[in-house]
Amino acid sequence: RAKKVGSDIRKILTSDAYREVFPDFELSRGSKAKEFMATEDGGYVLLAGRGTGVTGQPCDFCFVDDPIKDMEEAVSPTTLASCWDWYCSVLMARFHTLTRVMIIHTRWAENDLIGRLCDPSHPEYDADKAGRWTYINLPVFVDDPELAKALGLEVGDVLCEAKFSRELLEEARKNNPTIFSALYMGKPV
Repeated sequence: RAKKVGSDIRKILTSDAYREVFPDFELSRGSKAKEFMATEDGGYVLLAGRGTGVTGQPCDFCFVDDPIKDMEEAVSPTTLASCWDWYCSVLMARFHTLTRVMIIHTRWAENDLIGRLCDPSHPEYDADKAGRWTYINLPVFVDDPELAKALGLEVGDVLCEAKFSRELLEEARKNNPTIFSALYMGKPV
């Protein structure tokens, strides 16, 4: 997946449209790998999958995208523990005081990264640690009055009805309420 995303990023960075907006941007001449791209001015992006080593690579911005790929991994205590250990021992070792981190993932399990970092119902919840995070959940059926107001919607509205019709969503919920809750509502069951 890192190579596929890297290929997509490379296409954007080398496109004519990107050059119009950022005319001085240049990838380093020898930067051919899809999972590592360096710029002429010394910046770089490194894409790595969960469990991959990133030793020696300091990190200013860290984006973690879907570290748990599906329900099968989410019900594995070994996989969840391995994901947490990788985050704590490999990724965090790359962080410095100014590093910014964004974690985006389906809440398949209560013991996932987001759960361990900022969910008050998690048994290891640490208010100080959680206070360093901003948690945003965007459920397909808007169920939070503050979120509804911020989005100009009503509680119960579909977040993106142009893409997800109410009938499609109701069918998904009926087919498997557990998976629906995780995938569409951001709530592990």
